[in-house]
Amino acid sequence: NSLRYTTDTDCSEIRAQDLASAIHAELHFLSSILTSPLYKHAKSPTLWSHRLWLLRTFPFLSHLAFHDPDPTAAPNQLSTDRFVVEELEVVMKAAERHPRNYYAWNYAREIVRLSSPSPSPSPSGEEGVKGEEKGEREGVLGMDKEIWAECLHKIHKWCLLHPRDISGWSFLVFFIAWIALSKVSGEKEVLEKKEIIRAIFTRTEDFVQKYDWKGESVEWFLASSTHFNIEPNG
Repeated sequence: NSLRYTTDTDCSEIRAQDLASAIHAELHFLSSILTSPLYKHAKSPTLWSHRLWLLRTFPFLSHLAFHDPDPTAAPNQLSTDRFVVEELEVVMKAAERHPRNYYAWNYAREIVRLSSPSPSPSPSGEEGVKGEEKGEREGVLGMDKEIWAECLHKIHKWCLLHPRDISGWSFLVFFIAWIALSKVSGEKEVLEKKEIIRAIFTRTEDFVQKYDWKGESVEWFLASSTHFNIEPNG
C-alpha cells in the first residue's frame, strides 16, 4: 500500500473547496425556502439575516457559489455582476410570495451596498435622495451599464406588476438614488445614465395615464423625481 502525502497547500485547497461547496448548498437551500409557496418563510427575518451573514462572512466564496463552487477559479466582473442580478431575482420572487416584504427589500439594499466599490455611506430610500449620501463612487455598482440597467428595468417591471406594494417602490427609489449618485467618467455616460433614469419615470407616468391608476405608492414614486432634477416627459 502506498501512502499519499499532502502538503499544507493541498489541505488548504481541500478545505476551501469543502467550504465553497457548503456555501453553494446553503445559498441554494435558502433560495428554495425564501421563494417557496410557504409565504411566511419568504418574510422570515432570521432567514434573510442568515443569508446576509453568509455573504458578509464569505463574500468571495459566496460569489463563486452561484457559478462554480471552486475556490481556485479566478473571479471575474461578469460572475460578480450576474451574482447581484440573481440575488435581486431571489428578492423579487420572495416579495411576490409575501407582499410588502420589507425584510427581502432591506436585504436587497445590503446587496447593493456590498456591491459598491467604495466604502462610502449609502443612500437609504428617500433619506438618501435628500442628501444623506455626500460622497461619490466610481462606477455604478462597479458594474457594466448593461448589467445595472438590466437590474433597474427588472425592479421597475416588478413594481408595475405590484403597483400597491410600497416596499418595492421604496427600494426602486433607493436603487435610482444609488445610480444617480454614482460617479461615471465622461459626459456621454452621465447623459446616458440620466436618460435611463428619466425613462423609468416616464414609463411609470404612462402606466398611470393608461390605466387611470390611483394609489399612494406610485404617486410617491413619481413625486420623488424632483429629487433627481428629472421631469418624466422633459
